[in-house]
Amino acid sequence: MAEAHVRLAMEDLPVGLCADCNEDGQILDRILQQHFQLQVCVMCKQNRNLRDGSYELISKSRAKVDFAMPESFFHGLPHMTKPNPHHEAFAPLKLYLKKMIMDEAYRLYDDKDGLEREKAARKLKAYTSAAKRTKHLLKRKHVLMSLTGEDKQQDTEQESEPKQKPKKPAYIPVADRDHKHQFAAEVYDETANSWFKECECGMKVEVEKW
Repeated sequence: MAEAHVRLAMEDLPVGLCADCNEDGQILDRILQQHFQLQVCVMCKQNRNLRDGSYELISKSRAKVDFAMPESFFHGLPHMTKPNPHHEAFAPLKLYLKKMIMDEAYRLYDDKDGLEREKAARKLKAYTSAAKRTKHLLKRKHVLMSLTGEDKQQDTEQESEPKQKPKKPAYIPVADRDHKHQFAAEVYDETANSWFKECECGMKVEVEKW
């Protein structure tokens, strides 16, 4: 029974002449045959994908970035549709054959080096455009602030703010364990009618004299 199922499955596979290896009687890749009208055997597809990814399927956004293809190129181009991975209600995802995109890019830009030059030029153009846009926005903001007087108001507020005087360091008495009182000679205080002696730390002690 198992052998019968295997035989039926093998009979259902497309078989024919491979356009890559030019050998007949090969098992052909069903996706390439149905969606891109290419007669390529499964072994050649695997080998080419390992070498340069020619038979990979890529999205339109990746094709635009990696191969600098214009939007007009994709009209009528063979593709395979899949449900959108982000949400089922979104438009189906269109996948294109990398080999077709790559061949057209090399034709459009002469060769691989020409494609790299075009990609570099596009990156520079995008950077320059972003820099100009940022500069324009900053200039516009400055003009609006000048018209509304916000910048002058900010300067006036900064000038009107009173300058804070530096705070004097708080007096920290010397700890008893680190200081030994050394009193000066006794001094007679006529107002208090008493004798006192005072340490340099400020401590004042009354002295009784007989």
